Amino acid sequence: MNKIRKAQIRDLDQCLKIYLNEDFFKIYQASSTGLMNMFKEALDQEDFIFIVAHDEDDVIFGFAIFDRKGAFSRSGYLKLIVIDVAARGQHLGESLIHYLEENKNHKNGLFLLVTSSNEKAQKFYLKLGYEKVGELKNYVKTGIDEYIFFKP
Repeated sequence: MNKIRKAQIRDLDQCLKIYLNEDFFKIYQASSTGLMNMFKEALDQEDFIFIVAHDEDDVIFGFAIFDRKGAFSRSGYLKLIVIDVAARGQHLGESLIHYLEENKNHKNGLFLLVTSSNEKAQKFYLKLGYEKVGELKNYVKTGIDEYIFFKP
């Protein structure tokens, strides 16, 4: 049985490994140092919710980072969600999203970005009630477009 809790400093190495093992994220060419800095920032700032999905042995299978004020200090922004390749199909992503939606501490909805080539993620968010509301060309990296999804 998987559980969700707030991330702790001891979880960061496992989260980094999960991120780096995901082939899809290689297009962004994020460095281990940059990722660790982002993780630590998310742990330290009260406007962020950083959660992990784990088992009874505290093995991490996925995580999400959410910025409560990420969209113009008006709506929350899902900054990152990653599920370990070996744990796919167990509804962990759905559980993490539902946790964030229930604990978002704002009333003006939730935004997220999905890479235009990631059709599986787009279907996932549509299934959860998100709507594709826009597109950002070359936003995170040149040559890669991002779709904006929103759920009130």
